[in-house]
Order: sequence, then C-alpha cells, then structure tokens
Amino acid sequence: MGPRTVSIVVILGALVAAIALRGDGDEVRPPADAPSAEAGGDTAPAPVGAPVRILPGSAAAVDWLSALGVAPERVVALPIQSDRWSETRLHPALWADRPRYERLSSEVALGFKPDLVLVSPFSNAAAVERIEAGGGRVLSVLEPAEWEGLLESGRSVATAVGIPDSGKSLFDSMKARRAALADRGARPLRVLPYGNFGGGGTTSGAGTTLDLALELAGFVNAAAAEGMVGNDDLSYEQILSMEFDAVLVLGEEDLETSSSANVLLEAAPLAGVAAVQERRFLVLSEALYAAGSLAILDAAEELARQGDRLGDRLGDRPAVPASRSSD
Repeated sequence: MGPRTVSIVVILGALVAAIALRGDGDEVRPPADAPSAEAGGDTAPAPVGAPVRILPGSAAAVDWLSALGVAPERVVALPIQSDRWSETRLHPALWADRPRYERLSSEVALGFKPDLVLVSPFSNAAAVERIEAGGGRVLSVLEPAEWEGLLESGRSVATAVGIPDSGKSLFDSMKARRAALADRGARPLRVLPYGNFGGGGTTSGAGTTLDLALELAGFVNAAAAEGMVGNDDLSYEQILSMEFDAVLVLGEEDLETSSSANVLLEAAPLAGVAAVQERRFLVLSEALYAAGSLAILDAAEELARQGDRLGDRLGDRPAVPASRSSD
C-alpha cells in the first residue's frame, strides 16, 4: 500500500488512522492487569531470550504476528482497529481476551510494559522517541512497495520475535502462492485504482501496496503505467486521457457498496468511458484495499479471481497494452 499528499490524508484519513495509529495525545490508560505471557498457558512457548510482551502498533504488525504463529499470550494488547483490518478478524475467539487500545501513544505503550513494540512508518515520531527513551525496544514494520520488501518486512518481525524458522515456512508458502498467481496465465488487464470518499478523486501509482497487489495478480496498474508514483489526486480530465480495462475500488461484498464506483458511474464527463459504463470494477474490502502485510497476497488473489472473470467476459477484445511509461 509512498508519501501521502494532503488530500490523501484527508480522503483516506480513516484508512491511514486504522493502520498507522498515529498520535501521542491523552488517552485512556491501559488496564493495570494487562495479561502477561506467563498468565495465559502459552501453547508455543517463546524461545529463550525472545520477547514475551509484544505490543503491535498497527494492523499490519498484528497480521505478521498471527501468520507467524505467535501465541496470543505473548501479545499484551491489540490496536482496536485490528478487529476490522487484520487477520484476527477471521479468528476472533483466539484473540478475544487480549486488551484493546485506541491509539499508540508513549503513555499507552509504556503502560503495557512491553519488551517489543512494533510500530509503522506512519506512527507518530514523538511517540516512538518517547517509547524508546522509556526503555522500550522498537521495530518499525515497513509498508512494502515491492515483493522483496514484503518478504523483508515479514523476516524482520520473525527475527525480532525469535522465530525465524517459523518465518521460513511462512515465506515458502507465500512464494508458492505468488508462483500460483503467476502460473495461471492471466489476461494482462490494465487496472486503474480509484478512490473518492467525498473530497475528490485519488489513485495509487507505483510504489504503493495496491500497485504490488495488482502486479502479483498479473495485472498492470494503469496509473503507474502513466508514470504516476505514490498516492495522488486524480481528476476526470486525467481519467479521460488514460487507457484502462477496469477500475479498482473500495467496497464490501459487491459493487453496490462502493461509494467510489458510484461517483464514477454518476459522473457525466465519464459517460463515454467504456470501463466505467460497462461496470468493469474490481472491488476490494477495506481490509484488503489497505493491506500492508502478507494480506497483500490475499488482495492479489481476490483481484485475480475477479479479474479473470472479467477477462472471460471481455472475450477476444484486445487488452490495453501493458507496458509502463518510461517518462
């Protein structure tokens, strides 16, 4: 999922806040009796010397801990947003007894007495500095913009929590999933990411997690192909000048739940854009749309399923050329 523009921060504020958990303001203190690793009957004891009071500061960090098989008893608390944005939403009972917190501030973090805090590049810098000054060990879980970065992000977490062997098994599985996506012989659809939540249109170009998801699915990011980098504004005039087979939007379950798709469908200037008027949309849920961990592979697989169905629907119509701009 690059630098954010002011409009991206405004339009996607809810998405960024849910993943990054910015801020160091006044908050409710964590419970004094926050569970420790020793209290929960951990079925997979931490290796000697490994952290046993881990505090994830983002949904992506929670994803990595869950995928690596870190026992919930080693995790002192979860960001409340992870109930919607991370893999833990699929296994609520497993993580039900972990305390939740709203925002990652130094006061909240140090109140849990963690021996490892997993922050994101979007975590508040002052909060991170104060956590470190208070004796907390901090690891920044990077937001990957390409495949090797995704693997490296996971490796860093696996090493930090003391289970590199579990990490190897996970990464082998991820590589197999990537290979399966590549081997399916996908039609190279050219897809335009688009978001509009009331403050104007935006897109995700090269160097974003959506760009990586599209690449893994075997598709081409139309914004990146036009030379766009990072998240940026996107006007109707720009859309009219671009070539694409489909539009990627945020929604739940189906097209009817996507406000961004409805904006495009109701836009009079786009009445002649075939991909819009023929309702060629790929729809990702919020957890996959904003994925910043191995869930990017989940997003790619969902895009592949929808995109392959669309490819069948397009039949023998030629796909838009897939090469990226060299400008």
